[in-house]
Amino acid sequence: MHTATVRRRDTGNYLCSLYYIHLCFIEIIMNRGTVELLKLGTRCAWRRPHQVLMNTIPVRHASLFAATAMCKQSNFGAKQHRLKHKSFQERQDSRVRKPKSERNTKENQLEEAKQFVDVELPEILDAVTRPAFKKCDDLLLALTNTPSLLEKFKIEVDGKERPLIQLGSFTRPSTTELLFLPTMPSLANPIVQKISRFDRYLDPSRTPDGKVRIVIPRITTKRREDTIYEMSRLEGETLPKIHDRRKHALKQLDEIAPHLEYHNKMTLTSEIDEKLKAAETRFKTDLAEKVYDVRHATLDTDVEETLAEESSA
Repeated sequence: MHTATVRRRDTGNYLCSLYYIHLCFIEIIMNRGTVELLKLGTRCAWRRPHQVLMNTIPVRHASLFAATAMCKQSNFGAKQHRLKHKSFQERQDSRVRKPKSERNTKENQLEEAKQFVDVELPEILDAVTRPAFKKCDDLLLALTNTPSLLEKFKIEVDGKERPLIQLGSFTRPSTTELLFLPTMPSLANPIVQKISRFDRYLDPSRTPDGKVRIVIPRITTKRREDTIYEMSRLEGETLPKIHDRRKHALKQLDEIAPHLEYHNKMTLTSEIDEKLKAAETRFKTDLAEKVYDVRHATLDTDVEETLAEESSA
C-alpha cells in the first residue's frame, strides 16, 4: 500500500491550515454537523507528523491566503480492481504491452533461431574443420602411400580442376620412383609446381622427354616428426577459428531473433556452447587418431641405419 509522510510546514502554511479549519467549522455548523468537523480535523495535512495512506485519505495542499484543495486520489486500488475482471491472456497482454501479431512474430523468430542452432551452426563448424581434416589426410597419405595421394591431385585445365589420373598415366620403374606421362606436354610444369608446393620430400622434376619424375621418399623419423608438427600447426590454426564462431553465432542469433525473451536466449546460448564444445572435442579426437597413425607408420630400416651411420661418423 502506497504511503506518504506529511510533515509540518512553516508558520504561514500552519496559519493557513488553521484558517481552513475555521472555514470548515463554519461550513459544518451550517450544513453537516459536529461529526464532520472531527473527520476534517483528522484529515488535516499539517497536524503532527504521521503517515497518510494515499489511496484512502486525500492530502490537502494550501497557499498562504487560500483554502486548501484536495489532491487527486491515488488510482492504484482502482487499477487493481480493473485487473481482477481481466482474463489471464488480457493480463499477460497488459504486462507484455505488445499485440498478438508481434507475439506471433516472436514465436516465429524462436523457431528460426532453433533451426539456426540445430541445423546451420553444425554445417558452419563442419566447414571450419573440413579443410584441416583434408590437409591431415593428405599428409598421412603422403607419408604412407604416395602413389595413392598423387592420383588424387587436381590440376587446373581450361579453368576447371581435373584429377591427375585423368591427365595422363603412371608407371613405376622401381619401388622408389614414379613416372607420369601427361597427355599434353604443356601440363608438365604446372604438375611439377603443384607437387613441389604440397610436399618438399616428393622432389618432382621434368625429364627431357616431357615426363614428370617423382621420387617416393622413405619413411624416416625426421619425416614423421615433420608430419606431426604440420598436423599440430593445423590444430593451432583451426581451434581459434572454432572459438571465434561463438561470437559470430551469437551475433547472427540477434539478427535472426532480436525480440527473444531472456530465458529463451540463454537456452539457445547454452546450446551453442555445447555444439562448439562438441565440435572442438571431435576435431581433437580425429586429429589425435591421425597423429597416432603417423607415429606408428612403419619406418624404412635401411634408411634409418644409413642415417645413423652418417650421424655417428
